[in-house]
Amino acid sequence: MQIDLDFGMTCYGTDTRGIGGRVRVRNTDFIVDEILEPGITASVLSMLSSYIPFRMVKTGIFILEKDNIDTITAIELLARKLRLKPRNIGYAGLKDKRSYSFQRISIERAVPINVVRAVMRLKRVRIHYVGEGRRVVVGSNPGNYFKIIIRDVKIPCIELVKIKVFPNYYGYQRFGYNRPYNHEIGRFLVIKDFKAAVEAIVIGRGRGYEEKVKEYISSKPRDYVGALRRIPKRVLRLYVQSFQSYLFNLYLSRRLAYSKDLLTPIEGELEVKIKNLGFEGESLPSKAPAVRLPGYGYKERGTTADKIMEETMKSQQVKYLDFLIKEIPEVSIYGGVRKIAAVPRIIDAKAHENDVSIEFCLERGEYASVFLREVMKPENPVLAGL
Repeated sequence: MQIDLDFGMTCYGTDTRGIGGRVRVRNTDFIVDEILEPGITASVLSMLSSYIPFRMVKTGIFILEKDNIDTITAIELLARKLRLKPRNIGYAGLKDKRSYSFQRISIERAVPINVVRAVMRLKRVRIHYVGEGRRVVVGSNPGNYFKIIIRDVKIPCIELVKIKVFPNYYGYQRFGYNRPYNHEIGRFLVIKDFKAAVEAIVIGRGRGYEEKVKEYISSKPRDYVGALRRIPKRVLRLYVQSFQSYLFNLYLSRRLAYSKDLLTPIEGELEVKIKNLGFEGESLPSKAPAVRLPGYGYKERGTTADKIMEETMKSQQVKYLDFLIKEIPEVSIYGGVRKIAAVPRIIDAKAHENDVSIEFCLERGEYASVFLREVMKPENPVLAGL
């Protein structure tokens, strides 16, 4: 399918038949429950909420329960209701908009009872106070627990669902579903074509800041960097990260052409420990191969992995040092490391006539949509709900 190619996902990691079907027919068909520590999820903690203080607390810990709304929008909505700045609200990771999700957040210098009362009138957001603690920071959760129903499947075979390992591609939501895609804007930023980046953002829809950029560029027609600074830094950085993610996906597709053995590293790849999420059933491999991500700190060593990454970079006409963006230094990216293999913890899988329900866990940064792509192998990922 074209959208898979657009996002660098050119192949599958398994040769099994796809079961087809659709997900997200209803929001409750796609439940995301943040794992807070091994064996404990956010939804479980939400049921243990106790006395709600009437006094201000330094850092209050809450469980955010949301329906068909993304994490950033929900936090901005909360901040407006509480008359706080969004940076006063901490979270561990972004949860898919098209889902019913539970996640832990922290709110600084707030009166918990006022927080709960303020949210009562909101339709798609609920909040549960669970106590005081430290600020929740990005990356502080080990993984997520998913409960998903695949409807109208062509092959209701449970064994086809029980995949042991799949390519750890970045998923569809990383790039957006409408053109210009996030990674296309990110590439413009990396190659310093700020005019093209502004033009792509202005013609986009639904991002929420197009008008601000238009207004600025109409008053200062040549100040493209100034126009880009009208956009929140975290969003600009997300564009660059999306392009880095696209390069990773291209690398992984090339790597699969070289070797489909996802659990054995090739020359130059690293090995990363597989985390204990507290829901492990069958014995799992202890480690998985990983690759260094492109960035201005990437050092070539002439290995097989380096050569595949270099081919990937050349295909996009970029160099590692291009990720150092001096005009907007806060969006520069040094590099990073990412596993090439994802190992799902299958908790339960059942067939119900033409539907299949599945419960599974993934580590932080691994995408349920990519796992489902491998299971379903849809002709049209968008129509399939991915």
